[in-house]
Parts: sequence; C-alpha cells; structure tokens
Amino acid sequence: MRYTKDHPHDFHPAFATRDAWELRAAHLRRRTAIALGLATLPDRAPIVASIHGRIDRDGYSVERVSFASMPGVYVTGNLYRPATPRGAASPVVLHPYGHWPDGRFIWVNDEKIDASLANGSELLRSCARSPLQACNATFARMGCVVFHYDMLGYCDSTQFTHAQGFDDAEAILRSQSHMGLQTFNSIRALDFVTSLADVDSQRIAVGGASSGGTQTLMLGILDDRPRALFIAGMIGMNMQGGCPCENAPLLRLESNNVELCATLAPRDVFCSGATGDWTHDADRRGIPELKHIYQLYDAVDRVNGNVLPWPHNFNAHTRADFYAFVDRVFALNSGDAMTERAFDPIPPPELSVFDAEHPRPTDELSVESIRKSWHPGVSVKELLASWVGEVAPEPRRVDDADAIEIELKELTRTTGTCHMRERHGAGARETAISFGMIEPITLIKEKPAWFDFVFNRPVVIERAREVIAIAEGIRSSCKAPLKLYADRVSSVVACAVCAARPGLFDSAYVSLGAFEFDACETIDDPRLFPGALACGGIEAFIREAVPTIINR
Repeated sequence: MRYTKDHPHDFHPAFATRDAWELRAAHLRRRTAIALGLATLPDRAPIVASIHGRIDRDGYSVERVSFASMPGVYVTGNLYRPATPRGAASPVVLHPYGHWPDGRFIWVNDEKIDASLANGSELLRSCARSPLQACNATFARMGCVVFHYDMLGYCDSTQFTHAQGFDDAEAILRSQSHMGLQTFNSIRALDFVTSLADVDSQRIAVGGASSGGTQTLMLGILDDRPRALFIAGMIGMNMQGGCPCENAPLLRLESNNVELCATLAPRDVFCSGATGDWTHDADRRGIPELKHIYQLYDAVDRVNGNVLPWPHNFNAHTRADFYAFVDRVFALNSGDAMTERAFDPIPPPELSVFDAEHPRPTDELSVESIRKSWHPGVSVKELLASWVGEVAPEPRRVDDADAIEIELKELTRTTGTCHMRERHGAGARETAISFGMIEPITLIKEKPAWFDFVFNRPVVIERAREVIAIAEGIRSSCKAPLKLYADRVSSVVACAVCAARPGLFDSAYVSLGAFEFDACETIDDPRLFPGALACGGIEAFIREAVPTIINR
C-alpha cells in the first residue's frame, strides 16, 4: 500500500513502557533532522540583527528585524515588546504563520470583516482587520516578547518564491528542501530571541496555525528550547500538510503528524482543531493517542486540545485558546490582558523591514546560489537506517550447502528477477524467487513528484528490503557462505544492502561501472533515493559496505 498526504499511515500507540516509546521517539526526531537536511546543521554564527523603526502603540511597541540565518539567507519579521515589562526578563512567543493572504501583512477588507463579525468568528473590528497583529499585540500586552517572522517567499522574504526551487532530482538527492531551509530559519529565530537581553530563555512558546502549525511542530521536534507549543489546524490523522514548505522525503514514512507530535512529550502542547477542516475528528483520532504517550510520563495534563466549530482558521476563538495556554504554562496570571481588545493595526508598509534607510542586503543569494553553498550531510549508516528500517526475515528452508549464491538481475525494473543457487560439491540447485511488483510513484495532483517519498520508500530501498529479508531468512537456517551477485541495473540495490546490513553477505560482486547517483536526472529514476548524495554518493556506500564490494 502506498500512502499519501490525505491517506497517511495511522498511529496506534502500543508502547508498554516509556523506554520503549523513547526509542521510537529518538528515531523519529533524528529521522526528521535527516529528512529536512539538518542532520548536520549549517554553521550558526552569532546573530547580528538589524532592529529599527520602533512604533509605539497602546501597551506595546513594534520594531522591524532582519538577520542572516546563514550567509546570504535572511530572516525578516517584526518584534513586539510589552510597553511595561513585568520583570527583568519577559517570556517569549515565537510566531510562524500559515498560508494566510499576504502573510505577516494580512489586511482584511471591510466586506470580509463584516462577514466575520456577523458569523462570530471575530469579535472586534480591529482584530478582524489584522488577526495576526491582534495575536502579537495581545501577547505583548500580556507581558511577552513576540517575534513574528516570515515564511520563505512571503512579505519581506522575497529572495525566495514560496515552495519552489528544490523540486528536481539533484535537490532531492542532496537532501535540500524548502522545508529544511525554512526550519533552519526557525532555529535561527530562536537563536535571535534568546540573544535579546530582555527575554527569559527558559520560557519560550512557539505557536501558529495551518502551515505555521507544521513549522511549530518541526521546530519543536528539532529544538528542545521551546517549552510550550501551540499547534492549530495540523494535528490529525487525515491530511498531513499540502505544501512543499510542509513536506520533505522520508518525513512521514510509516508515521504521521500525531506520532511526530508525540515526540514532544512531556513538554506542554495544545492542539487546536476545527470541524470544517481535516482536524475535524482530532478529539477522537489524535488527541487520545497523544494522551496515551503522555501517560507514560505521568504528564497527561500537559497535552490538551479541542475541535472548534469553525472552518480552517486562526480566528478569535483559536487565538483565545493560544493566550490561555501560554498564560497557564508560564503562570503569567494575565487576567483581563488575555482578552483581545481594540488596537490600532499598523499598515503593512510600516511593518516592512526594508526601506530607503535600511535597504535589502546586497549579499542576498538566489536559490540557485544557496543550493551551491548549502551542503546537508548525513552518514550512510544513518541514512540507510532511516530508509530501510526494520525488516522481518523471510522464512526460507535451505538444505545444508557448501555455498549459497543470490543473483540479482534488473532488480529496479518490473522485469527484475532474483535467483538462489545452492552449491553442493560439483552440483547446484537453483530456485527463482519472485519479488512484488514495483509500484509507480503516486503523483499527487499539483504536487511535485517527490511528494511520494514523503510517505513511501523509493524502488532501491524497497528492493533492498526484499533482498535483506531473503538473506536473513537463509542465515537463520544455514551457515554456509552467502554470496551476492548483481548486474548493472541491480548493483545500486546490492550496495545499499551491504551498507545497510554489514556482514549479511560474505562476498558481493556488482557491475556498477562508473555509476554515480547524479546520473539520476529525474525523480522517477528507479535508482534514485533521497539523500544519496548528501552522504557522499556511491563511493560512501561502498566504503561502508561489508564485505568489500567487488566492482567487476
């Protein structure tokens, strides 16, 4: 069965002990880093931020911020501060946003404001005008410092086109993705806020809705500094995020957002759903499973959520849950400050980071240049462990033999075959072993072809798992030397097998020739699998392999 964003792998937790779950959770956290090309983080030089253009409002101020997350890549946004801090160090709210029209600059017209006031999704005209500003202003009035930063390709982040630039085979082979770069920006946003003298780095909350919820989840998985995480419109068993900014190959292999969210335990988490979107049943399929995991930590009270009677949203009622959640976790005792009140929204041009006095940086890189300078790295061992996973041996009775040979022919094609030869003195017995049919990549409408690998294994890995299952089945019943032979089409599979399961075979003979993974020019090349060049390419596989592979 092949899975998709709308039909993902289900999560049915059955962990008897916390130790058993933590093994799985550690695997998922590391696999997420590998999927996002962040197994080895780029250099994190000290943040040098431009903070300027302070605007004072009733109870808070707003400033414009930009800084480099890595050379030539800039994070842009607005910093909200309380006018009267409640102590020497304020709690922090990091606010990534979803695919709302104009993002941080959202400015709703009068007709839509009237409709939202009429249906009760918004309660105040000014908050309906700019709901994201309303959220930030309320948190600042509660005594929090808020950093509201751009997703790639939105607002001031114009060096990118949102969700584009990393869709070809080369990017996938090198573990480069829009989502990975955006998540690194989020890590650097944390670095920025924790560098501020007026914040309490022990009290950090992150929260957002829709793809902002996805980004909150990813940041929480990869960085343990956030103590409280508010995820709206994205924790459920149904749809797992429909944009390339929310997806990367390997990310949800045999998993989904609910299980990924469970890796945040025992930190405080609130999952907000809506009856009018894909989280409509999260109170029945999602939150109960999270509570099962949190029970292992005796911390059920730290994971909460609800399903509100609205379409997909970040409306006044969802925001109210966000305020109450942060207030409770950080014991702010905000009282009436948690209730949104009228404010004076700042027009988008005045929120924009760059102006005549603060022009765009001259060293901004294009996506093409970023791809040349960003080199995600991962070990062959970790990459293959993530992709191959556990494999159940295929029971196979083998009579005592002097040697057993497995020969692979055209294995990455539908016509591929596998033959087992049992050597007995001068004689031999040959058995044809059938493999399952190769399933074509499932193309998701209007999504790049690599979306299939977010949820499913590529051909090379599927075939490698089948070979491993056969070989381990033989090993369990026979101690004779086990030899592997592979033709040109099958050699990539053989290398993956010997690197993923060192010592499974006693000798291996392949016909790679001068093959390298960069020969895979399209996503549907059956020899391609994501990350293969991030770990050093075919030579790295050969170095990791046991036995020494003989390339004939």
